Amino acid sequence: MFDFAGAIFFEADDYAAAKSGIPIGSVAIANVQTGGSFSSIPEMFVQNYKSVYRLVIESINNQKVKALDDLIKAANEVIKQKFINITYKNYQPYFTFFDQESGFISSQEQLMQDITFDSIDTKPRILKYDNDLSEWISEEI
Repeated sequence: MFDFAGAIFFEADDYAAAKSGIPIGSVAIANVQTGGSFSSIPEMFVQNYKSVYRLVIESINNQKVKALDDLIKAANEVIKQKFINITYKNYQPYFTFFDQESGFISSQEQLMQDITFDSIDTKPRILKYDNDLSEWISEEI
């Protein structure tokens, strides 16, 4: 996982794909810190006082993002800027006829958002799970 500008990015595995509809291997956002730079993205819902997202990041400042390593490389360059642009797909489900009986679909349309880096954002860091210690290890980039 990658913590960048208040958002947690991850590559979707089979479990995340089954739960969210996000394609396996895609770079996705699930959680964003309130007030963080990525909280300007409007496609989310609130559950248990947390903003929940189902977004697949496709590019950042016109650099394609196919894997988490692509995002980490791009973050090293864009963190020096104040403003960036991202393109993404929204996999947030919605009800088609405003009722629950008709089922729900996810939009999967390509969207674009300008992001302004904020001073409250923490430094980018890679989060790795250590099975031996049973805890998350943080590495700054």
